Amino acid sequence: MQILLSVLILSVGCCFALASVKSEVARQWRNMTWCYSLALILSLTYGVIKFFSDDLPALWFNPSILTDLLMPLVAFLALILTRYARSYLAGQSRVSYYQRWFALSLLSVWGVLTSNHMALFFAAWVAISLCFHRLLMIFPDRPRAALAAHKKFIFARCAELSLFIAFLLLYTHWQSPWISDWTSNIAQLQGLPVSLILASLLLVITAMIKCAQLPIHGWLIQVVESPTPVSALLHAGIVNLGGFLIILFAPLISLSQVAIWTLLIWAGLSVVIAALVVHTRISVKVRLAWSTSAQMGFMLIECALGYYELAVLHLLAHSLYKAYAFLAASSEVNKYLQDQMSGPSPVSFQRVAVSLLLATLMVGLWHSILPIHPAMAALYIVMFSLLFNQLLSRQYWYVSIPLGSMLFVAVYGAQQLGLSHLIALPEFSLSLWQLVWVSMLFVLLGSLYWLLKLTANHPIGHGLYRWLYAGFYLDEWSTRLTLAVWPTELPKNQVVSIKSNQQEMFK
Repeated sequence: MQILLSVLILSVGCCFALASVKSEVARQWRNMTWCYSLALILSLTYGVIKFFSDDLPALWFNPSILTDLLMPLVAFLALILTRYARSYLAGQSRVSYYQRWFALSLLSVWGVLTSNHMALFFAAWVAISLCFHRLLMIFPDRPRAALAAHKKFIFARCAELSLFIAFLLLYTHWQSPWISDWTSNIAQLQGLPVSLILASLLLVITAMIKCAQLPIHGWLIQVVESPTPVSALLHAGIVNLGGFLIILFAPLISLSQVAIWTLLIWAGLSVVIAALVVHTRISVKVRLAWSTSAQMGFMLIECALGYYELAVLHLLAHSLYKAYAFLAASSEVNKYLQDQMSGPSPVSFQRVAVSLLLATLMVGLWHSILPIHPAMAALYIVMFSLLFNQLLSRQYWYVSIPLGSMLFVAVYGAQQLGLSHLIALPEFSLSLWQLVWVSMLFVLLGSLYWLLKLTANHPIGHGLYRWLYAGFYLDEWSTRLTLAVWPTELPKNQVVSIKSNQQEMFK
């Protein structure tokens, strides 16, 4: 059985590799579709056989159940994005360029998900960044896309240096290159030595950079200049690898208070700012980009709170939702225009109070069925108060709110319990100060959101809106710093050059 499992997981990688073989454009589209379809079938078969078997694949492959869940997801997203890109890029001059680097990016993702050897894992991690950099530069004459790719290139090198040092520390301590040995032996430690504490901190820094947390988030916002399939692949797949890294090394992260505090502070502040900035932007893709930064922060906070099974569910759900959101971005434009024609719905203190009360009651009932952290309870109250505020303005809200709440609690709770049985991850208790910090962040998020809505016509609201729309100018300072450290010559804007040529003609 071990040989069969190893052959299946290796066959999935062969499918991704065959999809990257260059051929005539139309033929390669067909080859990519068939290869990703076969990869989906093989990955599902691998997961089913491994679930009902006590055997594991060869030592070279990651034995984690997380890999069994993510491999079919990657193959499914690859298939959907390929079918979408076939019509989206029809008639473009660089279709073959896109096909090659798209397939190589997915092959690198497969390498990260399945590698159990530190050298292979690190090589695949670097390959993802290099291949995706090529995808971002599919239109090299766009200055904004070139700037985003340049910033991402610099930050990716920083993340890779951090990951390399972390792996070196772990290898030095355990004298083993196998990641499964690291994670299994950590449970035997009574306390973490300084080298492992530093390694956990470096892993967190790597994940935060990969997840585009503030203030190094600007490249994620600016890569919306790239084609929609590229943006969908980034937001639905590649950016989630930071969460995958934290979940993979959960036994180590859970024992390091330095790593947990770094996650709570860095990701927490990123969530508050990014989630508020979303409500100030009009561009659909820009809103989705800011949403991704906030969602990644939520997922990292769930990991820091010990909700690893919830983080896995968040990762899977976010990948599917974000891929759909980018591919259906045009319909969101039509929805926005309809909302503008119907006029903005009034926001009152009474409706805010009712929505907060209903959200508190719902979370309280949920807690009686499935106990949750107080910090997560504060987050759910904020989320559902926003949802209930929208539903209160619609007809038959007294039916949709209770039915929707019961359905959500039942489905989400069942999925969380199911994942907790599938994935054996460490349990630990947070300190009082950590719970207070996260609860304060979510209360601050809800308070600033309602302040922004209720003071829309007041100078206070105008000032808050202006600062949020600018993202507190964090990206501007980050861009200046990156260009000072590593200057680059950006392509000239064609519109500006045309205007300058016309002015020269009239002189």
